Amino acid sequence: MGLSYWGHRAEGRTFVWVCDEELTGSRTPLDPKFEWRNSSPTGFEWSYRGSGPRQLAHAILAHATGNRELVNLLSWKFMRDFIELLPRPHWIITRDEVLAWIDQQRVVDGLDLSLLEEGY
Repeated sequence: MGLSYWGHRAEGRTFVWVCDEELTGSRTPLDPKFEWRNSSPTGFEWSYRGSGPRQLAHAILAHATGNRELVNLLSWKFMRDFIELLPRPHWIITRDEVLAWIDQQRVVDGLDLSLLEEGY
């Protein structure tokens, strides 16, 4: 599976991890990237449109691409297309799914992402 992002809700709290099943099977907390954007100082959320889901969209795109400009350009749409549709109790998104969604934006929205591609 490679890199994936796992979200889980338990006892009123949310947890999101980056999992690397190919190399080590490791699981580390996803960095919220508050230094890039602070939409939700209370943390990640999903299954609706709001500040917590926007922070999650931002963090996943940041981790998957490392490209701040691309993240700023696409995080709102990624939240609408992906994050607000995630099931509440738990979910898994692969990095490949994230990158495929980014590539699809060229076709759907006609975005010229060629200048932003250096980060992924």
